[in-house]
Amino acid sequence: MEKIELGVEPVTFQHDLNGENVFFCVGQTDFERFGVECVSKRAVLKGVSDDESEAIQDYMMQVILSMSDEKPLSNSSTH
Repeated sequence: MEKIELGVEPVTFQHDLNGENVFFCVGQTDFERFGVECVSKRAVLKGVSDDESEAIQDYMMQVILSMSDEKPLSNSSTH
């Protein structure tokens, strides 16, 4: 999985998903790299909803969840 850049501005766009126009929210770096192809990229974190603000919230939640998955293991030493 690609490293997530903190402080990257989210980008929202509408795209057809199975015949329905929905909002997608992705990081600006991913959007600049892949454009609307972000929709089909598994490695790209994205928020999806029929409501733009919900897509943004979904994206932010995905970012937070991915950050918690990448927490470094604590160094616990036993004596």
